[in-house]
Amino acid sequence: MEENKETGLHPEKTGAVPLEFDFRGTHYTGEAKPLKTSCNEDGCYELDVTLNGHPMGTIYRSSKKEWTLSESAGQEMINKIGEIIELWYK
Repeated sequence: MEENKETGLHPEKTGAVPLEFDFRGTHYTGEAKPLKTSCNEDGCYELDVTLNGHPMGTIYRSSKKEWTLSESAGQEMINKIGEIIELWYK
């Protein structure tokens, strides 16, 4: 499969990242849509997150090991979403 010339990623990795997880007794489903300007051959590091039908804001990698979300959410949940995103691009 050919890589996307803009991002260096395979086409199936340039669309929305599916999100599904349980956190503190609640089941969450949704997606994280990448902002194309944040993508490179390693993945996308700014994505618009929607969970259970509600926009959560933009998640972005603030350091090599930490993610930040533009809207208020606990850091533990933000890390969980970031972990799913990282696994998607591996």
